[in-house]
Amino acid sequence: MGQTYSEGAATLMPVAINVHHGLADGYHVGQFLAAFQEQLG
Repeated sequence: MGQTYSEGAATLMPVAINVHHGLADGYHVGQFLAAFQEQLG
C-alpha cells in the first residue's frame, strides 16, 4: 500500500497484491478488493 493522494474529487491509494495462483485466483482477489474498498469507505 502506498500513500493516499487526491486526484480531482477522488482520494486514491495504490495497492499491490501478489498471490500464488494455487491459493487464490482473480475472483478471490476481486472479492478482497471489493471488501477492502468497502471498509475504507
